[in-house]
Amino acid sequence: MEKLEEQLRKGRPDNARQASEIIRRHFNVRDELTTENGFVFCGERLIIPRATGKLKLQGIHRSHLGVRDYSRRAKDTICWPDMTNHIEDFVSTCMVCKLYGTRQPKEPMMCRSVPKRTWQHVAVDLFSHADKPETF
Repeated sequence: MEKLEEQLRKGRPDNARQASEIIRRHFNVRDELTTENGFVFCGERLIIPRATGKLKLQGIHRSHLGVRDYSRRAKDTICWPDMTNHIEDFVSTCMVCKLYGTRQPKEPMMCRSVPKRTWQHVAVDLFSHADKPETF
């Protein structure tokens, strides 16, 4: 972070090729980068190193919100390069989220009247084969 802060004090390059590697990671948002009291911000979000970001993910993920809500919550306060990919990887490996995560709701049973004639109602179970139901 010190290198990024130092580069911002020197000035922002106009070309990505002229920029150091640390600036290239944040080149798309270079006009939003500011420094204050030794911290680097992108707008109102604190930029943190990747290693620290992974620790922060654990703290933010305690409520097991899922990828979409978790990403939104993290993006409101912090950022680092490839943060969205790290969040997706982190949530996909969380055993609690896998076990209790959102699933497709079951459709209600469709009740029909008793048929009065042969072949009045025809139905097919598309998701079973050889008495082994498939789960989707």
